[in-house]
Amino acid sequence: MANAAVFPVLASALLALCTACGSSPAPEASGSPSPMIGGQTGGETGLNCTASTQVDPIGMDSSSALGFSAAQVLTRVAGERVLALTWSNGEATHLQLSIAGAGTAGYARACSANEVDVLVTLATADGALAEQAPAELFAHLVGQSSLLIEMPVTSLRGSLSSQLTLPAEQSTLSIHLDFADDVASGGIDAIDPSATQSAISVATF
Repeated sequence: MANAAVFPVLASALLALCTACGSSPAPEASGSPSPMIGGQTGGETGLNCTASTQVDPIGMDSSSALGFSAAQVLTRVAGERVLALTWSNGEATHLQLSIAGAGTAGYARACSANEVDVLVTLATADGALAEQAPAELFAHLVGQSSLLIEMPVTSLRGSLSSQLTLPAEQSTLSIHLDFADDVASGGIDAIDPSATQSAISVATF
């Protein structure tokens, strides 16, 4: 399946997860995002599904052993929405999130979840993010799903890569998205692919 010097840590940085979506207001960012050490990686839904999890193909409209289809999951998350994103230095902006189905799906027996192949677009009003990437969306309930995207910082199309000053080891952005009862939330961390260094929180939304 679809499969240096660090900015000073701001003691007052906002790390609280913002659950607002839709038309939630957020001021435009007026400064460069700065990372904060001690971020959390991965989704919040506890699916324990990863890119290496074996997925058996099923039709989009076919119900899996869980009793619901990938199409039902996609219906709950597809489309565009605007979220309030807070960089780890406390600056805020709007994040436009778009989810589109790729037309293929499967069932991951190892983590008891339906899997839907999707295309994710993330663009912030401040221009820091202008990204698009394929991803695997996993759902163990029709209304609860999660996905994780990892991309090299140097591959970013937005201005974030030029605004962040990170240790050489934190060369990858980890973006997690969670959907629960039609509400989207998530976060962005800079991670060390070798997992020898702690993650650095970049933003929450």
